[in-house]
Amino acid sequence: MESIDLKTRKNFAKGHLLWILSDWKRVFFLDEADLLPTYQFIRLRENQGPEDVCPNQDWKQKKLTIKVFEIVSYWGVGPLVPAKGTMD
Repeated sequence: MESIDLKTRKNFAKGHLLWILSDWKRVFFLDEADLLPTYQFIRLRENQGPEDVCPNQDWKQKKLTIKVFEIVSYWGVGPLVPAKGTMD
């Protein structure tokens, strides 16, 4: 999944400045992430592997990441849901 560049995000924000609360109540944002389970969960950024986050570990034997997605809206934050494959 491609990250959205700063210019695109600024254009989105400018285009929605006049929205009222009832407009935002109809919007949901989805995000996909790779989580690396250790003693705590660590979010991997795009093009980042476990060895970049925890270089002292031997990740060659065990490449374990969990793909998850989550929804965020006016109504709150949803649970992290395991995802199989990549979302498009």
